[in-house]
Amino acid sequence: MNPLSGRVPEAISWIPRDGIGGGVSVRRQAKAARKRKKKSVAMVVRIRLARFGCRNRPFYRVMATDSRSPRDGKHLEVLGYYNPLPGKDGGKRMGLKFDRVK
Repeated sequence: MNPLSGRVPEAISWIPRDGIGGGVSVRRQAKAARKRKKKSVAMVVRIRLARFGCRNRPFYRVMATDSRSPRDGKHLEVLGYYNPLPGKDGGKRMGLKFDRVK
C-alpha cells in the first residue's frame, strides 16, 4: 500500500462471506452492526392526539405511539377519537377503547 494514496488494500477492505466468493465491505458490516444496536433500545409508548380534518375543522385520533415519533407520524395503535367541535347536541365527542388503554 502506498501511504500517500489513502486507500485500503483489497485484502483488508473485503471480508469473504462464509468462505465463498464475494464479500462484504468493512464499512457495511459496521453500519449493519450500528443498526442492530439501535433496534435494541427500549421503546417508550405515549398516548397522543394526532390531528386530522381540514383547516378550521380539526378532528383528533387518540394514538399509542413511540415517544420519538412525530405527532402525526407512525403509530402503534388507534385507541379512540376526539372531536372538539360541538355537534348538533352542543357537546364535544370523545370515544376510547378502554380495554386497550389499560
